[in-house]
Amino acid sequence: MIKKVFIFVMIVMMVLTTAPVGAENSEFSDIRGHWGEEFIVKWAEKGVISGYPDGTFRPDDTVTRAEVAKIFALAFDLKRKPYTIVGFSDLDSSAWYYPYLECAARYIPKYPLVNDVPIMYPYQQGGSKFLPNLEAIRMHVAEALVEIKMEKDNLDFEVPDIYEIQKDLTKDTQEGAYMSIPMPPHGGIPWNVRRMFEYTWLAKELDIMEGDENGHFLPYNYISRAGIVTMIDRLFPE
Repeated sequence: MIKKVFIFVMIVMMVLTTAPVGAENSEFSDIRGHWGEEFIVKWAEKGVISGYPDGTFRPDDTVTRAEVAKIFALAFDLKRKPYTIVGFSDLDSSAWYYPYLECAARYIPKYPLVNDVPIMYPYQQGGSKFLPNLEAIRMHVAEALVEIKMEKDNLDFEVPDIYEIQKDLTKDTQEGAYMSIPMPPHGGIPWNVRRMFEYTWLAKELDIMEGDENGHFLPYNYISRAGIVTMIDRLFPE
């Protein structure tokens, strides 16, 4: 009898120890049938993303800039560089996000501030705040992923002329430009608009990001939890 009990216990232990790592993270109650389900499950099992205590993942919710930093740090095994966040006045060194920002903040563009309010216009210099709790926009995530990809794979691109980029981004669209930003008159393109076009072209060339069904990139739109996971998988599918 004792021998039978021992054998039974051993079998139970073998079953438990061979369960897939992270399986509990992939059993979210709200992702079945969602377009990002495959990628959510995959990266949850890798320990890069997690859900909420109620068992949901909330794939269509937005992500904050601090959450983006955490996802990048874990997905790409980024190394800590504490000096990169010394100048930010709005970070709490005891907060959950702090060690992740030490790894990833250098890739995430800053917002300019006017009267301490962030301007929804990427690529303007300045600002002493990182704004960790602000929702992340597609353009900032695109630039960060391009920088990470080029650094990790030691890539070097010769970026075309800004007007060639405009043609390339709009040539295959029927209902609108890939960039939903009007081009200024020839010779009057601000550096920040030029930078936006260049990083959008790079993101498209590297197959990191796509536009919507109408061919719009929507650079100022917030990025969803499912969206950022999908982009990471496009960047490093293995």
